[in-house]
Amino acid sequence: MIPNSYRSLHLTLYAVFVSFIGLGLVGLSEQITFLDSGDFFRTVTFMLTRPLDATGRLWEFRPGGFQRPDHFESGVFFFGLFGYLQQWTSGIYFDLRWQSISAKVLLLWLGHLMAVRIASVLGLRLLGQAFGFAAISIGLFQAHNIGILKSFYNEYVTFLGLIVLVLGLLTGPGLKRSLLIVFGAFLFGISKVQFFYVPALVLACLAWQRLRFQLPLSRPMIAALLCVQTICVLPSLHNPYQQLNYHHATYYGAYLLLSPTELRALGLNPAQVDCAGTDSWGIRAAGPGGSTPHREGRSCFGEKTLKLRDVLDPYLQHPTLLWRLAAYALPHHFTVQYFHVFKELRYIVPADRVSFGYGRWLVQLSELRDAFVSHAWPLFIAAGLLAGLLRLPGASWVGTGSLFLAVFIPSQMGISLLGEGIRDLSKHLWAAQLALDLLAILLATQIVLVLRQWLADRRNALRE
Repeated sequence: MIPNSYRSLHLTLYAVFVSFIGLGLVGLSEQITFLDSGDFFRTVTFMLTRPLDATGRLWEFRPGGFQRPDHFESGVFFFGLFGYLQQWTSGIYFDLRWQSISAKVLLLWLGHLMAVRIASVLGLRLLGQAFGFAAISIGLFQAHNIGILKSFYNEYVTFLGLIVLVLGLLTGPGLKRSLLIVFGAFLFGISKVQFFYVPALVLACLAWQRLRFQLPLSRPMIAALLCVQTICVLPSLHNPYQQLNYHHATYYGAYLLLSPTELRALGLNPAQVDCAGTDSWGIRAAGPGGSTPHREGRSCFGEKTLKLRDVLDPYLQHPTLLWRLAAYALPHHFTVQYFHVFKELRYIVPADRVSFGYGRWLVQLSELRDAFVSHAWPLFIAAGLLAGLLRLPGASWVGTGSLFLAVFIPSQMGISLLGEGIRDLSKHLWAAQLALDLLAILLATQIVLVLRQWLADRRNALRE
């Protein structure tokens, strides 16, 4: 009877602690949003008109009702769902806070489930689980992560999909694990075209773990991931912004590091050679890694219909070009101080456009994280690969997640550079930064497991 009462008391204290942390983080984070770089209205124009207030928090519903979206994006479905619900309840306007807080509550629940699983792997009691929840939640609620949930960017779906996927990779064998992995891979892979390959990458990591550590991988799981992979490829077959992407991938990407002679060898005429380094709006890359551009006014966009071959040719003719472009751009663009083309156009902005208020604490956490983690990403990748490829103590499930994240991050660097060059590169690497935060959590778990095993071995050696 006494143990049960103590257990009940501990659970109550844990619930109070989780609620306190959660309410605090939601309150602080509601003062943070992401800059609208012109994509918001493009995403929600099928149901909303322009914002009603200067902060962009309130949007008026279309007087004639919802229209059919002109292109499919997962965000369109989720924002449309929130739109229908809000129109049904209020019928007047769409409040961005409604969808933001809903997602944050769900995120806290997922953080709790992740803490439960990590505590189980480490053999920790409720106090350890509470500490894990606090660490995970604070990591996820850093300004550079959480601001995306108060926006109309498709990374809204990416965020939730990646957390569900990693939770599934951490979960023990069974139907729950399979459902979480497949659903998470689907949400993640369908959220943006640049993540189309995620289900296949998950399957490859699971296959490796099956061969190396005999972890279960059922045929239904393989079939489900292959089906999801097929679905995730479909949006890329109809991309209304294809020419824009191709232009930036070449003129604002590959062409940046090629000489005029090399550009002419690719078939460019003198006028096109002169456009190398200029985006579709006449902004020319300049400074370290092209991170301090200036407005020039002239652009070659639309003068020629570009094909996928035009994007790939520079890399086929110059095999080291992608590596050189990464070395040129990443030191200046792989940062959580996300900026839209110009460094002064920061994505992380106050929700009221005036002050972050106490939300500044989450912004400062992001700044601190950038100073110690962003530039050390190669070390994290190497550690994640070791955790996934080696047989480390008790790390079967942690290793699977670490391996996926460690492969996903550099793959996103390559795909972002191939897909749109260095234009808006820091924002395109948003998911890679979130993956780096999650990888840090899993590596910390792995370190604890290794240390516990080492101490246990030392104790046994001393007894002998």
